[in-house]
Amino acid sequence: MFSASPDSAAATTAVSLGCGRAVWAKLSPAVADLPAVAGAAFGAGAEAVTLVNTMPAMVIDIDSRRPVLGAGGGGLSGAPLHPIAVRAVWDCREVLGPVPIVASGGVATAEDAVEMLLAGASAVQVGTASFRDPRSISKILRDLRKWCDRHGVARVSELTGAAHG
Repeated sequence: MFSASPDSAAATTAVSLGCGRAVWAKLSPAVADLPAVAGAAFGAGAEAVTLVNTMPAMVIDIDSRRPVLGAGGGGLSGAPLHPIAVRAVWDCREVLGPVPIVASGGVATAEDAVEMLLAGASAVQVGTASFRDPRSISKILRDLRKWCDRHGVARVSELTGAAHG
């Protein structure tokens, strides 16, 4: 895993800069100090970090008594990952300040997106929900506009990091 430590994240980010494209580091929450890893990616030249990738997980079919996912394990995503992702965004914003953070992990509603923004995200990514319903992104955007209207929010950017006070 390239993001297992600040040193490996910095080295991988630095090498990626050679491709001549924008570099965003998608990081796992399954590390000892995620803000340090994110800080190392920024320090090496990443323009943004995406928080978070999946968490290692396992599902066992109780009838066959065998693992269901891949070669025995896989990644936890969707709704169960959301609180972990919110915490990761919060922690990185708290330590690193207002850096570009793209939040991902269990975003299925406008309220999920608002929570990520309040924690410190600059943008929000929708993954698992779009696999279940390809129209989920347009529904989230529509509902986000309605939420903002109800709460007197003129620009979504007003929400970024607002929970930090």
